[in-house]
Amino acid sequence: MSATHTHSATSALGMSLLIPALFGVGNSGSLAVAIFFLVLFGLGWGAFDCNNMPILSQIVRPELRATGYGLMNLVSISCGGFADVAFGALRDAKVPINVIFASTAMLSVILVLLIRPKPESGRP
Repeated sequence: MSATHTHSATSALGMSLLIPALFGVGNSGSLAVAIFFLVLFGLGWGAFDCNNMPILSQIVRPELRATGYGLMNLVSISCGGFADVAFGALRDAKVPINVIFASTAMLSVILVLLIRPKPESGRP
């Protein structure tokens, strides 16, 4: 298994933990269940996020890596900030929290399925 494949598999594992965690947090019936799903989310995010720099290093020239990683972080925190604003607006509009989290989980599934790496030519 190539290094790129290993990093992609770890990121995919992270996403496979993140998505059900999002759904579970919104639908938890108790604090203990919510904490379980929040821990699952943290583990999934860690597995996903810890591979960003190694993957970036495999596809970006060394002199551009710091800029690339900075841009990746900018996009990541911006999406998180906009999501917080959107969650707040939806809650103000009386949208149930389980619907918000379930919608976020579904959006994540759609993005994961749509954003696929292009296979390298000449490689299996």
